[in-house]
Amino acid sequence: TRPKIIIPMFTGTDPDSWLSRAVQFFEINDVPRYERVQIAAYHLDGVANAWWQWVLHKNHGEHMRWRDFKRELITRFGSSDYHDYNEALSRIKQVGSLREYQKEFERIASRVRDWPESALVGTFVGGLKGELAVEVRMDRPGSMRAAIESARLHEDHLMAVRKARPSDVRTETKRTHAATEEPTARTENKPLGEAVRTTSNIRRLTDDTICNTPPYRKIRVRKFRK
Repeated sequence: TRPKIIIPMFTGTDPDSWLSRAVQFFEINDVPRYERVQIAAYHLDGVANAWWQWVLHKNHGEHMRWRDFKRELITRFGSSDYHDYNEALSRIKQVGSLREYQKEFERIASRVRDWPESALVGTFVGGLKGELAVEVRMDRPGSMRAAIESARLHEDHLMAVRKARPSDVRTETKRTHAATEEPTARTENKPLGEAVRTTSNIRRLTDDTICNTPPYRKIRVRKFRK
């Protein structure tokens, strides 16, 4: 028995997902193309149904092909980059986590055509964050599956290294700080009064030493002459 699949009502949000569900319904139930627009239009509600009524009025009730229906629906309710999925994919960059990047990459990649596996892999790896991209590129993944698995493994490793690194830095900083502070503790500044007294003592000691030094008699050279 085939599983019961229905087309959800479309109210104007996420047209790509809704069209995907509709296509699955049509393919499982072998719905011919000339009937697809009519069935899909029945599942439009709210602003989506208002839009469809306007399309019918604009086209004077003429029959629309399924391909044209999808294009018109996406143009009206899709994101602004719909017509540029190839460019959007070629410029994709990882901003947040790897899983967020993978999700966005797959969303855009599912809407492009004629991209070979090697091009998808290269674009995926090239869009990763710098350090992660270097690690994955060294593995030379030959498929998207291999590239994703490699990226996840390396991301876990890099995160573990980053978590361990701050404690090491703090320990080393404490050691350096202690080594720097030790000499300072030995040569701490003395109060001003004590410094003045010390200077006076040195001056007095010098003067006393000079005063108590017995005078030397000057010897004349001629006394030693014979």
